[in-house]
Amino acid sequence: MSDVAERPPIVFLTIDSLRRDEVGCYGDRGADYDLTPEIDSLAADGVRFDAAISNAPNTLFSFLATLTSTYPLAKKGNTAGRPAVAEELSDAGYRTAGFHSNPFLSRHYGFHRGFDVYHDFTDGSGDGDDDGGSSLTNRFFEMLNRTLHRSPLLHEYAKETKNYFTPPYTRAGPINDAATEHLRNVDFDDPQFVWVHYMDAHHPYLPTGKYRELPFLPDISPFRTVDLAAKIDLVKHPEYDGARASVSERDVADLRALYRAQVKRTDDAVGEIVAELKRQGIYEEACIVIASDHGDEFLEHGSLGHSPQLYDELIHVPFIVKPPAEYDTVDAIEDLTAYLDIGPTFLDLAGTSAPDEMEGQSFLDALENGNTEREAVISEYANSGKRITSRRTLEWKYILDDYHDREELFDLTTDSTEQTDCSPDRPEVLESFRDAVRERMSHEEFDTDASFDDDVDEEMRQQLEDLGYL
Repeated sequence: MSDVAERPPIVFLTIDSLRRDEVGCYGDRGADYDLTPEIDSLAADGVRFDAAISNAPNTLFSFLATLTSTYPLAKKGNTAGRPAVAEELSDAGYRTAGFHSNPFLSRHYGFHRGFDVYHDFTDGSGDGDDDGGSSLTNRFFEMLNRTLHRSPLLHEYAKETKNYFTPPYTRAGPINDAATEHLRNVDFDDPQFVWVHYMDAHHPYLPTGKYRELPFLPDISPFRTVDLAAKIDLVKHPEYDGARASVSERDVADLRALYRAQVKRTDDAVGEIVAELKRQGIYEEACIVIASDHGDEFLEHGSLGHSPQLYDELIHVPFIVKPPAEYDTVDAIEDLTAYLDIGPTFLDLAGTSAPDEMEGQSFLDALENGNTEREAVISEYANSGKRITSRRTLEWKYILDDYHDREELFDLTTDSTEQTDCSPDRPEVLESFRDAVRERMSHEEFDTDASFDDDVDEEMRQQLEDLGYL
């Protein structure tokens, strides 16, 4: 086991759309029901990062930062021309495996690079639920969906009806079946890197089975589930300016309850992976990392799901590291951490150096001393000729936003929910942050006229549309 201790297994568990305030160890929820006991247990055995910031508010760009350690807009919206963490680990002697069902993480965008095993469940099939629709039903709704495409309102309801019967992603069950089978069959005398990504907390929120019976979830009919799912995308649709006003407090409460049921489902999946590591006798030696690519919105700033915004409900994310047992760690890290820093930390843990092209910095030493030495985090997004960029420190958040033609400055020490733009009152801070953001933008090559869904085939385009991206 000495080789294992020197080059520990790295198990990277990522959760789509998981909000920081739904994870119990952060203490924000103030609710009786514990949604995340498995994640909280890992935090108790490891380190909770209190100021982890995603470099983007969506999956594709967040994972470009995470798995290549380059800024999302540094190049075109795929991994081409970027370093790959899995390749670097493979070159260092690690065996690598990945399991996911998000089309943005597919081979099309190059995320398979460096993986010896890559289970790409992007067909949305095999979710393991008894209430899945037949292929005939699914084809009917696809045809109806296309027919109604010219009416955004009818199109959204047709789309979400289809999603209700056949979810647009593979659920955690089959993902875990493949991942745990892999864990049972690998030789841990060889260093291992295993990445598992869960989609269940992503909208549409469709709990099934025992997750429909959770005590905090009201009785929500299939029709209302579809109606609520449609509202998530209608709120963001440019032809429905009044959609925001049509979303009631009850709508938000029911959406949040459905979402929380899916968070619980995902936490159970995390527990299954941890249980398998313990059965293999490798839990103590392993480094287990929990991360969310971004959060989801519930009208904090006028939208639902995850829209082109960079407020903290989207980018201030839960991040937990359970290092090998030999580490003498702090309980929590209050300093800033960027998702750019994850890849270099994995390579540091593996005993190899990050290539010069990687733009993050390892936080491995911070696990023991509590200091990351990061002063600020840049987050960004661009599509269809528009972009949005933020610079966040522990005290301030600055946002330059083409989508809404505005810039904003928030004093996070007095306004943690970012409700009051204080830029008129703090011109010196505004100028400093504006200059830093523009300096960052001057180094970028991304073409904002190029949409990140270019050149996908029809099947993937349909899945992206079902998930609300198109």
